[in-house]
Amino acid sequence: MHGKRSPARPPPRLNRGAAAWDRDDFSVTFLTTRNPLVLNAVTRAQVHAVTDTTNEEYLAVVKAVLDAIEAGVCSNKWPVPSSLRQLDAILSAICDDLIYVQRKGPAYGQKMHAAWSHVYPNQMSELHSFSRACTGWNRMLPVGEGFGLCAERWAAIGRTILSFAGQQARESATWWFLQADCYCREQDLEMLLNTDQDWCSLERPGGQTDLCLFFGISARGESSKTSITHSNQSVIVDRPWVGRMFLELAQKRPPNAPIFSVSRETVARNVKKACDLLGIECPVLHKLRHTGPANDTLRGTRSLEQVRRRGRWASLKSVERYSKTAHIVADLAHLAPEVRRVGAEFLDKPEAFTAPQPATVRFG
Repeated sequence: MHGKRSPARPPPRLNRGAAAWDRDDFSVTFLTTRNPLVLNAVTRAQVHAVTDTTNEEYLAVVKAVLDAIEAGVCSNKWPVPSSLRQLDAILSAICDDLIYVQRKGPAYGQKMHAAWSHVYPNQMSELHSFSRACTGWNRMLPVGEGFGLCAERWAAIGRTILSFAGQQARESATWWFLQADCYCREQDLEMLLNTDQDWCSLERPGGQTDLCLFFGISARGESSKTSITHSNQSVIVDRPWVGRMFLELAQKRPPNAPIFSVSRETVARNVKKACDLLGIECPVLHKLRHTGPANDTLRGTRSLEQVRRRGRWASLKSVERYSKTAHIVADLAHLAPEVRRVGAEFLDKPEAFTAPQPATVRFG
């Protein structure tokens, strides 16, 4: 195990029991009072149709949309919706604003549609324009987002983040490397706590250390996104240097605290800063979930079934895209020679760049 055991574990979160209804972040009172067109209140069973983390994310999105509706009413941009047809038009207008003014990406549109469907399921059959707008929004998704990054691009971005000063940059780089190594979703890393339930390490003869991460801790009422019945999933970190970066971070965090003190937004900002310096397009974080399996398939280190198990996908069909390795080869071919060099140097000796004192990236 990893050194000292946590002195005390927090009591299990009563996320899926009777007490869940009373938690503020699960409260739906504001949803039924602020939306005059609710046909039926969201039931307890409906709330638990998704994982707790997803439910909280959905509530935050719906709150933001309701705020936008109220702001539009106060500014006389539109009237208080008195029919689902009016609400449909307003939601479509909000989509336009989010896309073309606030520059929100397609992933936000997907979440907005899913969130509204989750909270107000009985309205969706009448919200045709809103659904159509979300479909168009989704089609703005860059082609090939689900195919991942070539190893050199991934390494160059991570190396550049490591060159930034400060603990937040160091944590962002650890997140960047770990998410691809373990095929993680963003919420997997957000939910990791510094407890024996979430991770453990084992030192083997010869100095090798195996690091295992656990996702969907059932004792806390958590579950994976794949299915609410799939809990207590685990993965062993592949790259020793990624494991050392994780252990370095864990040793600095107090017991029971989240492993990562940075948010996904902070990580994304550091990725954007790194990409600007490298002069390349900035990928969304979720590309990392595809980067690990795509490169493992290209190198032949894992079969598609092994990729499916490591990534905790429900079906083999979900990972068939990774058999199309030409996308990774094409990504490398299109990478600027200087960026390719930066990434290749890192991959050749990653330990030299991931030591506690970050190395400086040189260009030219």
